[in-house]
Amino acid sequence: MRVWLVGLGLAFFGIIRADDLDNVEHEKLQGVWHGVALASDCEMVLKHRDDMKIVTATLTKLEDGGVTVASNMPTPHGCKHFEMTFQKREDGKLVHECEWGTKMVDALKTDYSNYGLVNIAKFKDGQKICNIITLFARVPVLTEENAEMIKSAAKEAGIAEENIIIFPQEMACQS
Repeated sequence: MRVWLVGLGLAFFGIIRADDLDNVEHEKLQGVWHGVALASDCEMVLKHRDDMKIVTATLTKLEDGGVTVASNMPTPHGCKHFEMTFQKREDGKLVHECEWGTKMVDALKTDYSNYGLVNIAKFKDGQKICNIITLFARVPVLTEENAEMIKSAAKEAGIAEENIIIFPQEMACQS
């Protein structure tokens, strides 16, 4: 389910705007995170909402300034290992490009040790088509404070409250 991986990857990069991503301490972001909730106005993401569970992802900083997000994701054919690499462009923005379009980290809010809130903008043919905001936690638990955080971020991005997905306390593709 690559759509879910997009939401996962999109979500990983304090609020730091895309043009301030040089200030992110990528070394502190590295390691294991759990996607515990998301908010989106992307139809492809929302159509899979009932199938979503907590997914574990590993974030790795690359020497060139890019970031790789690796995870085992549920698919109709069982769990499959996926990796998404966000390349750091000359303008400092982190971007992932594939046949389904371009994903750009638009904003990131994190305390590095408990939560990461990532807003990814998805583009197709140069036009912004939707947003995916993913809430990550170092432990696979959604706190009340973090639930309020994703609700606030969704509202700020113009995403309807009914398009906020809190994942059931069930892990997908445990290794």
